[in-house]
Amino acid sequence: WVILGHSERRAIFGESDQLVAEKVAHALGEGLKVSVIACIGETLQEREAGQTEAVCFRQTKAIADASKD
Repeated sequence: WVILGHSERRAIFGESDQLVAEKVAHALGEGLKVSVIACIGETLQEREAGQTEAVCFRQTKAIADASKD
């Protein structure tokens, strides 16, 4: 199992949507398809601003675009 895009890594290490997407694509490319967990979700600040749907869409799209194969 590999968990990518966890909120703590995004917050503490500044992992961007693009970096998480690249990590997911790399893991999938290495044959880890059944054991890749890609985390998405908004911060409290984004939730309170009503941005949940937009944030989740943006994160999911980045992963999908990077993982087209």
